[in-house]
Amino acid sequence: MFDNEEDCCKHHFPSEDCVGARAEQKSLMYYPSSIGSICLSDGKQPSWMQAKNMFDNEEDCCKHHFPSEDCVGARAEQKSLMYYPSSIGSICLSDGKQPSWMQAKNMFDNEED
Repeated sequence: MFDNEEDCCKHHFPSEDCVGARAEQKSLMYYPSSIGSICLSDGKQPSWMQAKNMFDNEEDCCKHHFPSEDCVGARAEQKSLMYYPSSIGSICLSDGKQPSWMQAKNMFDNEED
C-alpha cells in the first residue's frame, strides 16, 4: 500500500503518467474490438486493456491496431454476425456470441469458409 497516488503510480507504472488518471477516462477512449477490425469507445473494454493501447480518437486506434485495414467508421454490428468455430462441437456459429478473444481473422462471412 502507498500513502499517496504519486508513489503508487511511480511503483506500478514507472513509464506512464498515471497521477490524476481515473477509470472513467478509459471508458471514453477507443480500444480494438475482439470481434473484428474495428475500434470501439463504449466503455466495455476488457479489464486487462491497458491505457497505452487505447486512444482518444478512432483514427489513431485504427492506425495502431489495424494498420493494413480501413477500420475508421466501421461498426461492430457489421462484424458481429460473422461465422466462428464453436467450442462445443464441429460446427460454425453466427450468433454474435463468439468469445471475446476470438480475432476477426478466425471468423468468416459465410459458413462454407
